[in-house]
Amino acid sequence: MRKAFGILLLTACSGKETAGDDDATDVTPPTQAPGGDCVADGAAGTTWGEQGPFIPVTAIVTYEFGELDGRVTRIYVPEHPRAVAIPFEGRKVYHAGDGIKESGSLEWQPLWNELIQSGFAVVATEANPEEVDDHDWDLNPNLDVNDDMQHVLAFLEQVVDSTPLETSTPILLVSFSGAGNFVNIIAPALTDAGYDVRAADIHDGSTWLWDNDFPTVWVTQSNEFADDTDITREDGQGHAATSYEEHIAKGNVGLYLPTPEIPFTPNRMLRHPDYDAAMATQAFDEAVRLGIMDAGGNRLFDILDYEYNEKLYENESVSPGPARVTEQFEVVWAVHRYNGVHAIEECRFLIPYF
Repeated sequence: MRKAFGILLLTACSGKETAGDDDATDVTPPTQAPGGDCVADGAAGTTWGEQGPFIPVTAIVTYEFGELDGRVTRIYVPEHPRAVAIPFEGRKVYHAGDGIKESGSLEWQPLWNELIQSGFAVVATEANPEEVDDHDWDLNPNLDVNDDMQHVLAFLEQVVDSTPLETSTPILLVSFSGAGNFVNIIAPALTDAGYDVRAADIHDGSTWLWDNDFPTVWVTQSNEFADDTDITREDGQGHAATSYEEHIAKGNVGLYLPTPEIPFTPNRMLRHPDYDAAMATQAFDEAVRLGIMDAGGNRLFDILDYEYNEKLYENESVSPGPARVTEQFEVVWAVHRYNGVHAIEECRFLIPYF
């Protein structure tokens, strides 16, 4: 029998967590036994591609939300977990729940759905919302003074005590943006504490400190650092490409997945559970009318001006939740935004190590 959680629950959702929304509906948890292969599963919203099909992307399981040390946590653990994925969101946390909300948003769901169908647990916490200086993950490698590392270890200890997870359960570390360097320092701390860290999956991540030797995926966007020539190479790639090349040169195993810019089409909004075909067409037509893109969905401005054009759309749009539309603008424009396009490739590369 599954052990009860020992973490104070803030929200016990009776259904799936919908990406970018607080509402929830009932779901049937996946029945695939641990050890299953990563598959393109339309029912789970993990069939994803430049041409579609475009179907609603939602979480396929119920997550339990809680609180520890003033930080919000999110947990899903099956009866017999094959492994556990631990996400670290790079967004600055000014209020408790900021990081958890982001790592549970639409673009993260395809990866979680793939891993969960393959037997993974997913447990998440966030950076310290009380951090005065930068509200981000502390990158001091000294565990004695790093409150974030201490919190992660305490969180995992509590999860192990209250769920089927064990200290020996293999760990996949997943990150976005600046949390990449936090993964670099939390990995050896977890190993020293007796945990089995097997691999990492770094999205749009800062990993210039990277010195781990386990299998690692780097996912990056083609316009991610267009405004920062200090970290953009002559070939247009960012520091993720350098981290990958150095990792491979040391004889380690890795995968580099660059993401190109693609046109925006109305169908893209059908990935959001709250959008139907008429709403998706309206969102597209608004962007064309405002001169943000042409009739083919190609942007009509310099990529350095993408934030201005997002604000233009959000201020002028009459579509419901225009920020949901501009989130997808960022995905197709391949800027610094978590992108779920490679979920199946990431899963298939990582699964053999678990």
